[in-house]
Amino acid sequence: MPRIDGCPVSDCLLVNLNNTWAKFCPLLRGRLGRVTRLPTRELDAARLRPLARAHPGLPLLVASVVPAARTALAQVWTESTIHDLGWKKLPGLRIRYPHPERIGADRLANAIAVVHLHRTPAIVVDLGTALTFDIISPENEYLGGVIAPGLRAFTDYLHERTALLPRVTLRRPRRAIGKSTEEAICIGAYHGYRGLIQEVLQQVRREFRGRRPTLIATGGDALLLAGRLPGITVTDPLLTLRGLKIVAEHRLARNDE
Repeated sequence: MPRIDGCPVSDCLLVNLNNTWAKFCPLLRGRLGRVTRLPTRELDAARLRPLARAHPGLPLLVASVVPAARTALAQVWTESTIHDLGWKKLPGLRIRYPHPERIGADRLANAIAVVHLHRTPAIVVDLGTALTFDIISPENEYLGGVIAPGLRAFTDYLHERTALLPRVTLRRPRRAIGKSTEEAICIGAYHGYRGLIQEVLQQVRREFRGRRPTLIATGGDALLLAGRLPGITVTDPLLTLRGLKIVAEHRLARNDE
């Protein structure tokens, strides 16, 4: 079996470095292990060394959109064991986009997972720090997307830019008329955000000219919102890690040829 630093290529530590959370998931003998989440802003050698000790010798397959967090990895693992997901030679996915090097690695991993695990055409709605929509054609081509502020950007902005409005913990509202400031903010953010998502989806669907795309939700707020969004058929908070898993397995198969 092909190896990297003594480990089978299929055995590795999958790493998803996003703006809010960094996720680490061992891939051992073709199975995803337990996911460890760390705040991205707090990543440093001290926080990462226990992970390295828990998974000794495993190479890393990384989807990163945070350069500083990617730099932190190199303080614990050698560069020869860190493998970054790029836009070239993606299994099952073609890129039809003017500047593919500018596509976030997490968005590419999501698209790879979609073309292997779901029906295309498809739209991935990633409800994270940013709200992104990624569109995959019936021919398994990455076509582009839409980017909007994330749900917590709405509520954080209100708190940071006003004198009296508090920071709130978002939850699904029980009614449409708030009986406190906190409840009113939750209602406005929750229902307003759903409206934003539905309008973007409606506009993007028109580009498919009658073909019904599969709608897939992922990201930190997917479980909060996806169940109340018409047309969402799949909710998978681990979609990015599943895409990285497919890349790792593809590299193993390619090396076995």
